[in-house]
Formats: sequence, structure tokens, C-alpha cells
Amino acid sequence: MTPSTTTISTSEATYGAESGITIIGTVTDISLSARIIALKEPVNGFRVVAITEESMLTSTDGSQITLRDIQPGMIVQATGQPGESGALLASEVRVLDATPTPPSD
Repeated sequence: MTPSTTTISTSEATYGAESGITIIGTVTDISLSARIIALKEPVNGFRVVAITEESMLTSTDGSQITLRDIQPGMIVQATGQPGESGALLASEVRVLDATPTPPSD
């Protein structure tokens, strides 16, 4: 059985039995203290990516980064399991496009 893919404008979600759920979305906000990444629009019901101690964060070239390195406007791919309140509990977050969008007035 092949994973199905749903695309919502620039965001998408893929469901795979072994890896969990993979979504792609644009970062709108980051909370370092709460360890969450808020997405610009919901991706298959997920508005937030929750980062755990086990989450691996990587840049576009695959090198490890910290949550502090992720900025609003970046496009990220997150893989994990569904959590509470529309959050994806991420096992991995990878930056796909590291060009932050300038804030709008």
C-alpha cells in the first residue's frame, strides 16, 4: 500500500504506517519556552508542531540545528505522531526553505 498525499496550497500531509505523519507548512511563529512551531495554516488539522527532547531538527543541508534557528516564513517538513489540541508531536523537523518571509505591515 502506498502512502496517500493531500496537498493544501503550499502545505501537505503524508501518512505512512511506520514513520507516522509527515506535514509540510510555513512557519508563522516559534515559542522557545513552549517548544512549539506554529504553522501559517492548518495542515490536515495540525496547526502546531510540538518539539520534544527526542526531536531531531535539521537544516536544508541536513546538519543539526536548534529551535532558535527556525524563523517565521521558513518552510518546514515535520514527521511525528498526532498529539493533543491539533499538535503534531515531531520526531523530526527539517527546514526545506530557509528564506524567512519579511513581516507584513
